Amino acid sequence: MKARRWRWLLAVACMTAISLAARADDHPLGPGKLHWIIQIHALDLIRQTPGGAALADAYFDNSKTYVLTGPTGLKRVPSASIATESFKSVAAIAEALAAGTVDRRIRAILYDAENWTETPRAEQIDQAGSNERAAGLIRGSGRQFLSSPASNLADVMLPDAPGSKFDRFVATGIAEWGARYADLYEIQAQGAAMDPQAYRRFVAAAAAQARRANPSVVILAGLSTNPAGQEITVEQLFQAVLASRDLVSGYWLNLPGRSKLCPACTGPRPDLAVALLQRMATYRGD
Repeated sequence: MKARRWRWLLAVACMTAISLAARADDHPLGPGKLHWIIQIHALDLIRQTPGGAALADAYFDNSKTYVLTGPTGLKRVPSASIATESFKSVAAIAEALAAGTVDRRIRAILYDAENWTETPRAEQIDQAGSNERAAGLIRGSGRQFLSSPASNLADVMLPDAPGSKFDRFVATGIAEWGARYADLYEIQAQGAAMDPQAYRRFVAAAAAQARRANPSVVILAGLSTNPAGQEITVEQLFQAVLASRDLVSGYWLNLPGRSKLCPACTGPRPDLAVALLQRMATYRGD
């Protein structure tokens, strides 16, 4: 009699565990399932948007989230997330580390090389050497190394080659060098998010290059509420996520406003970010 009761209790426990696992698997885009990069200003805007505070806490207050911040924003970084500082050149990284101006609470550094004046042209062209030098400096400081070379570097490397900017970026092989030495590599695919199929093609090609160079690298893809000033809808953002969720471990959620670096941007549109997180929070799989 006791043996039958123990078998029954064991069966119930197993069924409960299976049921809980199934429910977890049915929530693939929920809080804690993905890695994220987000700027502290973007996080502030999401928190200030109706319905956004609870979503911000659920999605970004965890050890899978890298919050980009400077010294003034450190107090606002969620306690469980990883405070991260972004630099646009290897020289700037070297100078800040040598001067001791990188706060000890910063646990990761992101190297954001782009086709702009803040990244020297020599670095733009030599992404192999630039990422290796950045990795040496950052790892030497005891921090994680994040690399995010922009797709517009294709305009420098292969300006006259046929195909879209994204096709040319893949042709440069920059994804390989961005990922080779990195703990985390982010594919700046946000400009393709209006077309989920194009977004998937680009992310798939860049991710394949990255994994060949570094099988252990964590790969994210870019999302933006105003990519280079282009209009985008929450449905397009959500479809970009669905199109790529089997290819990457998470996303950089960017909320750009008009600035010197993005004069065409009209954002930041935190309402779109909140709507996207709401869609993801209620998604239960195919």
